[in-house]
Amino acid sequence: MTKKNILILVDYFYPGVRGVGPAKSIINFIDKIGDRARIKVFTWNWDIGGVSYSSKDKLKFLCDCNFECTYVNNYLFFLLNIFHIFSQNKFNKVILNSFFSLYFTLLPLLIAKVTKSQSKFFLAPRGELFSEVLDLKGKKKNFYINIVKFLNVYSKVTFIASNDIEANVIRLIFPFNEIIIIPDGINISQSNNARLHNKKAGVLKIVYLSRILKKKNLRYLIELLEKVTGNISLHIYGPIEERAYFNSCMQLAKEVSLHSNISIEYMGEVLAPNVIETFANYDLMILPTIGENFGHVISESLLAKTPVLISDRTPWISDGNNLVNVLSLDFPLRWVEIIKLFYEMDEDRYNDLVNNSNQYLASIHNNFEIEKFINV
Repeated sequence: MTKKNILILVDYFYPGVRGVGPAKSIINFIDKIGDRARIKVFTWNWDIGGVSYSSKDKLKFLCDCNFECTYVNNYLFFLLNIFHIFSQNKFNKVILNSFFSLYFTLLPLLIAKVTKSQSKFFLAPRGELFSEVLDLKGKKKNFYINIVKFLNVYSKVTFIASNDIEANVIRLIFPFNEIIIIPDGINISQSNNARLHNKKAGVLKIVYLSRILKKKNLRYLIELLEKVTGNISLHIYGPIEERAYFNSCMQLAKEVSLHSNISIEYMGEVLAPNVIETFANYDLMILPTIGENFGHVISESLLAKTPVLISDRTPWISDGNNLVNVLSLDFPLRWVEIIKLFYEMDEDRYNDLVNNSNQYLASIHNNFEIEKFINV
């Protein structure tokens, strides 16, 4: 079978350390494609926040890759390159990875119209179209959606959803577009099989590891800790993307700490290779997110054998045994009950619980039909 040529456009990629959820999904996708296609990635030569990648970091990442990656420094050079690629129809398929990206989605789609590109275009919104996410910047985003629908910019795009829930959300906005479902993969081989956790009853170490912005809902977690007492600590990791929101969270954290035994600290950022190792130092990961199309940190916490307490705004489901606890944000007292449950849990009960993590991950690990995608 002749290999397909696939072009992937994404704003931020490895060796970046911020907002790497889409990058993880892309790597899992490429691993599943295997040698069935030749793949090239275009991305900025800097991470979120504008810090450029060093040649050493890029070389270290690319030395084990089975695909090409071009890091772009110049906006005009990038657009001229895309114009040339689309004019020559060098790629059978083009995968876009953000609905709202100017340089890596909107302008390439407009260039494709001008050049009459014969490539098949796919767009993975990565949860950007969930109503809860749109509400955060509702007017601007809804205005943008209405404009691009009026201009038919996305009319020939095939959307990629991570699950049935996201597919239904996309279908409400773009009812006439084709939609395919490609679940985000989980690399179960990364599981921390050797972990034996020293969990003491009456002590609880909680971790939050995610980007710090309203969408991830860190403040909700801190508000929960106002309702509990005991030897409890919360360590917060992640890039600060909304400084005012972070400051309000830390001010509340200071007030909570003053009136209880609870310790709340911001620990900085964690490099992607160290995420699972970091999770392994804690008893419980909590993420009260407003909306995720997958949530890679959830799978990484479970790979570290650290139970999770998360909102129902993700595709994850409870395991029924408190390893994975999925709750509505409308019932904070239920969240408090789970926190108290883990606070009182002893080592034997805890280790019985986390030993089921690989079995749970294997049960939801869904290898999509790669041939179906390639033949679309």
